[in-house]
Amino acid sequence: MSRIREVIDLSTEQPIGTMAIGSAADAQKAIAAARNAFVSFSQTTKEERLALLKRTLAILNEAATAATMISVRRNSVVAPDGW
Repeated sequence: MSRIREVIDLSTEQPIGTMAIGSAADAQKAIAAARNAFVSFSQTTKEERLALLKRTLAILNEAATAATMISVRRNSVVAPDGW
């Protein structure tokens, strides 16, 4: 079962949100899902895989940009409590 941790704004030391911390069981579920997905993924073409990787990269870049903008706007680095 996942645990929930507060996310603290280091500049104010105030909570600004929460995030899930995965457990070993969560990791095992993810591994099983990846193994199951590989069966169909292994049948895709090179072009389909490249398109998927490009979409994944675009999504990750958007998330990184949003996180950077939030951090800059707050003028702080945000880290989970206890890290």
